Amino acid sequence: LKRHKISHVKERAYKCNFCDKSFKCFAYLQSHTQNHTGEKHHNCDMCEKKFKYPALLKKHQQIKHSAERPFRCDLCEKGYFTETDLKVHKMN
Repeated sequence: LKRHKISHVKERAYKCNFCDKSFKCFAYLQSHTQNHTGEKHHNCDMCEKKFKYPALLKKHQQIKHSAERPFRCDLCEKGYFTETDLKVHKMN
């Protein structure tokens, strides 16, 4: 609901100090600013990798640290987390 209310705000009061972009919400500005500063606040607790966004951390943990591999090669039985990775494997 909070995000929906923000979508109706016309004024973009939060301006980036690095470029000409402006935002309706301070959190959006903070997220955008990371593109300029290279900050990565989301750390993997299983390895040393750091990520800008929680979604990227979650995907990393699923792919690198999970045993789940639902897409299996019918020739060698090697498993992959995504169907795209399996397709790349089959092309090579």
